[in-house]
Amino acid sequence: MLVFGDFQGSSDTEGQLYVGGNAVLNGYSVGEILPVDCTREDLVVAGSLNMDGGRVYSGNIVVGNNAFAVPNSVRDGLPDGCQVYSRTPRFEFTRAQTHYQQMSTELCGRQATGQIEKDEETLSVTHSNTGTEIFELQCSELSEAFSFSLQGMSESASVIVNVRGDGCVLDTAITSTNASNVLFNLCDARRVTIGEVALEGSLLAPFADMVGSTGVIKGQIVTNSFHGETQQNHIKCGVCTGYGFMERNAHTTSIKHSRYLKLQIAQERVRLAYLTFVQGIDEMEDALKTLDDAQAIINEQNPTGLNNDTTQSLVDQEEALQAIIDAHDVNEEEQVTQQMKDWRDLMTADFVAGRTAEGYFDALKISTLNLAANLKRVNFV
Repeated sequence: MLVFGDFQGSSDTEGQLYVGGNAVLNGYSVGEILPVDCTREDLVVAGSLNMDGGRVYSGNIVVGNNAFAVPNSVRDGLPDGCQVYSRTPRFEFTRAQTHYQQMSTELCGRQATGQIEKDEETLSVTHSNTGTEIFELQCSELSEAFSFSLQGMSESASVIVNVRGDGCVLDTAITSTNASNVLFNLCDARRVTIGEVALEGSLLAPFADMVGSTGVIKGQIVTNSFHGETQQNHIKCGVCTGYGFMERNAHTTSIKHSRYLKLQIAQERVRLAYLTFVQGIDEMEDALKTLDDAQAIINEQNPTGLNNDTTQSLVDQEEALQAIIDAHDVNEEEQVTQQMKDWRDLMTADFVAGRTAEGYFDALKISTLNLAANLKRVNFV
């Protein structure tokens, strides 16, 4: 769940919870079904966090203001190796808010491809059998219905339901063929109320203040503020592309976005660049150029840092360096070992100390150049 302003809740988010304002959590749990990963930030609050009970199951906690208020019971419930950090979050809430507001407005401008039919208190759809299905209805139509079926479409189809109007009350049981590919876009709403129902799909309401009852959302939520007891099940939003919050940490993958693929390619180029310099000084310029190119893409698409695959590449690189050291003069080993440690510490600082991607790459360049010069001086390359 991504909230740009304040959050107050007393249920759970099975995935990550990011709050751009202050958060009050009463017996609230986060990340219960995520794999344990202490390089990942699962609960992020840019302001103050007041947490009474509850648990963060699988990752770190980051609090921008007064992290000391996190009770010991919550700290003790963190996985081994995970911590509470007191610092400005790396996640750029303002940038994300602009992205999702623009995304919501753009989606509402698209032409409908199918129709919504009403039979007494039941809504159903007539679809076009295309890869992207777009429907439109008013808040009042959705609120008056007892159930809304999005069944019958291909599981791989992207389904966008543009809900127009303000003061939306989501009190309708909504079923779908594949919840991960369904997005309800409430582009006009400034206030949204979730009733005691189950909704299969993600909610994009970036302009709205959301109030939730004891219902359950089987998808992602992006909203301006949230107050309530609604449970959020961790199902990714395959329709939501671009900034990276709603579609990450997914169970399945159905849509590959070209900009996200560029990020994956860039990360692979960075991994190869780590390995390049040990082959000789002549390769350094190409390696650094690769880092420059990849930095531009990663800073644009992934401002929160690199992924776990990069962590593994650091381990691989350390092993490669150690092999070089073992094969050369033992008298120089101590100096090069220290240089290697300094170099790796700088690279891992992005994960343990919250470096920005930009600072991470600057440090990497300097330390890589220093290490290469040192290796050349002792005739290692």
